[in-house]
Amino acid sequence: FYATDAYLNKYGKPKNIEELREHSILLYSKDDLKNNIINSIPKLTCNNIEILLELCKRNQGILFAPDFLAKKYEDEGIIINYSKTLFNSDLYFYATTPYGSRVPKKVELFLNSLKQHFSNYH
Repeated sequence: FYATDAYLNKYGKPKNIEELREHSILLYSKDDLKNNIINSIPKLTCNNIEILLELCKRNQGILFAPDFLAKKYEDEGIIINYSKTLFNSDLYFYATTPYGSRVPKKVELFLNSLKQHFSNYH
């Protein structure tokens, strides 16, 4: 989800998906409607990213598009990726092993690889 600071300041920053549905959504793909990713009627659905980005830059809504299409504009500071704020929630991962018995080496290696992989996420 991408938007400008001006849009978010004017219409408010959605704190969750329910509040996001109250905003003007600019949607890149009809497939997202079929998959029920966004459960609301978008202001515009279009397969031309340039049109959608131009509307987003002009504070006309929140753009829902793949990151690789909007990355250039995010890097230039024209729009911001609001997904990180909207979906910033803690992720917990638990693994249990039998009490009092030795953990098999392959399980130990697997758990260590998970720890290493997820240690990069804050």
